[in-house]
Amino acid sequence: MAECLPVHELGGVLKMLYTHLPDSMAVYSPVELVSRGLSGYVVYVDRFPNISAVLVMPDDAGFHSSDHEKSVFLFSLPHSDIQSLLDMSGLLKQENITFCVVWEDVYEKVKGVITSWQASPFTELASSGSAVYYTDNVPEIPDLPGGYTTRSLVPTDYEMIITGVEYKKANYVKSVKRILAMGTLSVGVEDEGSKTLVAWSLQQLYGYLGMTFVQPEHRNKGLGKYVTTRLARMMIDKNGFCMAAIGGQNTPSISMHLKLGFTRMNRLFYSGLFRATGFTTGSNVAIMSCS
Repeated sequence: MAECLPVHELGGVLKMLYTHLPDSMAVYSPVELVSRGLSGYVVYVDRFPNISAVLVMPDDAGFHSSDHEKSVFLFSLPHSDIQSLLDMSGLLKQENITFCVVWEDVYEKVKGVITSWQASPFTELASSGSAVYYTDNVPEIPDLPGGYTTRSLVPTDYEMIITGVEYKKANYVKSVKRILAMGTLSVGVEDEGSKTLVAWSLQQLYGYLGMTFVQPEHRNKGLGKYVTTRLARMMIDKNGFCMAAIGGQNTPSISMHLKLGFTRMNRLFYSGLFRATGFTTGSNVAIMSCS
């Protein structure tokens, strides 16, 4: 039977997810953050201790707070009972559900369950698929050009970071300030003269490298390559690999990642917004695009 696990039992969840890396990264990362004190989320499993599916979702306060992201993450093995997990978690009592970074086959399974849910079927309002790029090795970190210094990102960088993100209205971006406070891996570059943050990249809530951006007036100096390579190396040193999700229209980012040794995985991940039947109002959650 599905159950919500207290923080002190998340070690068993992490152990199970670790054996399925890199496929489980989008759930392993938020569970690891919750185990270290990230508030506003609960972790459900389909059964314990023989876990085959893990669901990470906002707690009740998170679902009802305008300042909290509403992202839901799910990892499932082929034989798991997703329907019971979604039902017992209480997720299907919500008006809106936003699944993020779910592998295509699992997403289709989830979609089949909730759009035919007998009590109150959901309608898919929007969805977005992205390719995932993977590497376990990157070239030597390039030298930082003169006139710049590097540092880790901090919570006070949040407003600057979201100004450069094309998907800044995506609901999950609200997590950035909180995960930076917990020391998520990140690389920032400052202009020495103005002491202004001009380039950055960070490991996102779901464990992928992303939100990489270089201010327009500082482009064509190798800063994008620098922050990407350095962060990828940090992630490889920690987990043995690095993953990045990149939208199909972001040709420059795809080209750079391929040159750095990333290869495209044979699976797509999907994010989607669903609304319960009978609801016509409420906050729509922007579907993420990735870069």
